[in-house]
Amino acid sequence: MPAAIAGPGIAALHEFIARQQVAEGLLEPVLTGWSGTRSSLYLVTPPNGPKPARVRALMDFFIEHLSRTD
Repeated sequence: MPAAIAGPGIAALHEFIARQQVAEGLLEPVLTGWSGTRSSLYLVTPPNGPKPARVRALMDFFIEHLSRTD
């Protein structure tokens, strides 16, 4: 994102990542109808015991914002 803000260019960013910069006029959405290929994200945690609240919060965030809808 810093490179996209600093100069002419294009970057593929998730909307939730660039929302503030778009609102501030630092970035401008282009190719809004285009969608890149899907990829996977894996969050690896120790298998035993409770997870710290910050880890659980990150997991919940990923599930809410990056879950597949197809």
